[in-house]
Amino acid sequence: MSMLHDIMSLPFELHKRHKSFTKSAWKRLGVIHPNVDALYNMFIRTTHCNVCNKEFISRNDRHLDHDHETGKFRYILCRSCNLKMDRKVNKNSKLGLKYIGKYKDYYYVKIHRNRKYVLNVKRKSLVDAIKARDEYLKNESVYQENLKNKEKNICQEIIKLECSSVVYAETNAMNTSSSNPTALHVSESVE
Repeated sequence: MSMLHDIMSLPFELHKRHKSFTKSAWKRLGVIHPNVDALYNMFIRTTHCNVCNKEFISRNDRHLDHDHETGKFRYILCRSCNLKMDRKVNKNSKLGLKYIGKYKDYYYVKIHRNRKYVLNVKRKSLVDAIKARDEYLKNESVYQENLKNKEKNICQEIIKLECSSVVYAETNAMNTSSSNPTALHVSESVE
């Protein structure tokens, strides 16, 4: 009776098979937890996102985040934080292709840098998805190489400028001391 009372005190309504549907979905997704019933109870009673602290209003607001490699539970999150979480999504375990995943009839190419997607496209065929991925990575490597060359050239220019200013200062100091006999006399008396 206390379990029924606890479920009834939730700020939203659950359909009568919510628990069995949710637990079977977690099993299908590969979620591993020593006590799935306790995890479910924690899941439905969590009122705020574990990352951004956004309040959950309906039963559909919360998402169970887990490590896709090991299956271990990590957080209970809002949809936004679940999508933004920095996790290893670079390798789809079903296809075994880096940056490419399949959902329904499409292949998705998703590459992110610094927690932001730099490429997020869908293609109808796997061949097109691989082409899109490879083209982006090729352009990215060319861009990185050009950036390194520009930085190298800038550093060389800075070194040249610093060297020329040192040479100019030394030449100017020598010219000043040779044209002014008292300057030479003062430097000799200091020693």
